[in-house]
Amino acid sequence: MPDLFTAEEAGVTVTKHVDVDGDVVQIGLRLDSSRECPLTVRVLDAVPTNTTIQVPKTDPPCWSTDDETVEYERTLESEEAITTGYKYTVDEGDTASHHAPTLIIDGEATQAGADNATTYDEDEEFEMPGDEVSVTDMVGNSRTGISSPSSETRASADGGDATATGAAACAVDEAVVDGDEPIDGLSDLAGSRSSLELRVMYLQSQLQDLATYIDAMEEFLDDHGTGEDVLTEVLDELHAVREQLECVREEQTTLDTRLDALEDRTDQLESTFERRQETVDADLHQLEASAENRHEAVDGELQQLERTVEDVEET
Repeated sequence: MPDLFTAEEAGVTVTKHVDVDGDVVQIGLRLDSSRECPLTVRVLDAVPTNTTIQVPKTDPPCWSTDDETVEYERTLESEEAITTGYKYTVDEGDTASHHAPTLIIDGEATQAGADNATTYDEDEEFEMPGDEVSVTDMVGNSRTGISSPSSETRASADGGDATATGAAACAVDEAVVDGDEPIDGLSDLAGSRSSLELRVMYLQSQLQDLATYIDAMEEFLDDHGTGEDVLTEVLDELHAVREQLECVREEQTTLDTRLDALEDRTDQLESTFERRQETVDADLHQLEASAENRHEAVDGELQQLERTVEDVEET
């Protein structure tokens, strides 16, 4: 996994990208100046003893080496950002520790070197492709080392601090790679600066969106609590709904019982009504028959009386 180390001094940030591939160690350096005036910077980086250094063929005069130290000196224009790097080979099985480089601004810091000097090999130059590693790969796969006490890392979603993140992205994007035949890839970095700046601006926009999303999540958690609180509230409401459902079921059972009793009472009333109706019908028939008999008896008596009256009149 690639390593990232960031150091900052007097408005200048240097990001070191370390990629180890077998016995080949590739170092990428990204210098980013936020100063409004040109200034000379020196980057000192530690390397193993008696190591042959390979530097890009576009700017070998900027490089010099002492025993266990590689120095890169360059004048940065106002708010200029550049990418460079070097590589070296270690014995198989050897492991070297890597640290943030020392950044010197116009003689503001000093770095002592040893007496024994080594040289870099200009016949074995290499190039750093611009799109070898994406910004997403940098964010997902790299880790940032701790710089020296005079330097500090910076990585934030805020606009002001996003410069270091952009520098780290560009450093990874311009990672040093091994190649048997050198090509003129590093010379195209100046032309691709605008595309790199666009990628950095895009990354900063994504980080700002992420910060906005985090703020919204914090506000939501402040208003509604954590997921556990929301789940507890939902479970409480579910428990209350279950209790209400049980009450409704009990009321339904009571209503069913009362309805059954009402149906039984209705059946009893219907039976009683039918019996009484039959009794009334029978009594009515009897009364009708009795009235008819009495009517016939009265008619007979009336006829008899009329005959008696006629007999009396004749006599």
